[in-house]
Amino acid sequence: MFRNFVRRKSKLKGEKKKQHSMMRKKNEEEEEEEEEEEEEEQKKKKKKKKKKKKKKKKKKKKKKRRRRRRRRRRRKKEEKEGRRTQ
Repeated sequence: MFRNFVRRKSKLKGEKKKQHSMMRKKNEEEEEEEEEEEEEEQKKKKKKKKKKKKKKKKKKKKKKRRRRRRRRRRRKKEEKEGRRTQ
């Protein structure tokens, strides 16, 4: 009877160790996946920031172009009407 008891105990210990190791592996895998996702998100954020800066520059260029066009049109109109003097 004592032998059976010892066998059962050791068997349970082995199973617990297996379960523990499996849980540890799962946790490590999940942590790795989370780290990878965080890295990808950080990369995306960095890329987005760069794109936003480029867009701002384009807007400035557009504003400058509009101003130039308006000035040119205004000058032409004034010359036609004879208001503008050189």
